Amino acid sequence: MKPGQPVEIHPDAQVEPSPIHGKVALVADGEVVIQLDQPRRGLFSARVPVGLSYRDETGEQQVTARVVGMQGAERLIISMPVPGQRPEDQRRHVRVEHLVRLEYQVLAPDELDEVRAQVLDGPRILKYEWQPAPPPAAAGAENEPVAPEWVDTPENERLARIERKLDLLLDRLGVEALHATERPFVNVNLSASGVRFRDFQRRLQAGDMVYLCFELPLNPTVEISAIAETLYIVEPVRQSNLSAGRDVVLEFRVIKDDSRDLIERYCQSHLAIRRSA
Repeated sequence: MKPGQPVEIHPDAQVEPSPIHGKVALVADGEVVIQLDQPRRGLFSARVPVGLSYRDETGEQQVTARVVGMQGAERLIISMPVPGQRPEDQRRHVRVEHLVRLEYQVLAPDELDEVRAQVLDGPRILKYEWQPAPPPAAAGAENEPVAPEWVDTPENERLARIERKLDLLLDRLGVEALHATERPFVNVNLSASGVRFRDFQRRLQAGDMVYLCFELPLNPTVEISAIAETLYIVEPVRQSNLSAGRDVVLEFRVIKDDSRDLIERYCQSHLAIRRSA
């Protein structure tokens, strides 16, 4: 499918017996945005299957798609297989939904070059501070001070040597202290091609270039950074005037291949865990 292509949408016949006409507005990452000929409110529900028919160079096509949501009352967003997709590209469309730590920032045009260099310097392993147990300062249940006779004992000296060796080891590993503030957890729908999440602050608009930085809970935890373009916004149909935020769909524009591979690895491992559960 390609932009401008006419399509017919066939919802449940009991709800709408006649086909609904529209044209493809955007195709990205396995999802299709259809501009409807007439506004439709309350007809389509998320995750409900719909029939789709269209004609391409190979002839008449009929497929079953699944509703993702509505963008206003005139745009329908559906998820469907991409025709002609090569087997090696299948991993790009493996998606998982999970909580990850994420932050994002809308970029001005004059910031793109600087942020691009930063993105292409990643990914990087996050190094969390090792939290050693504090040295004994009290003994017994009543928090009595350690007896002075223990200070100069061979046992105490051995413990001090062990602590010094641990400090040296951690220093060589480059362990960094945790930041005072951590990134917030965000529920994301993630693939190696892009990400979808709820923008509660309504900061993003279609067409925005956005700097993304998120953490993949692999072993060890990895920080991924990317520049993504906001493809479209999904307004909640029944809560459009409430402070419930809105879903945003972004596609990666600048990201290292190593970062894509790590995202694919994370998606595959997360799906494997879910299947075995």
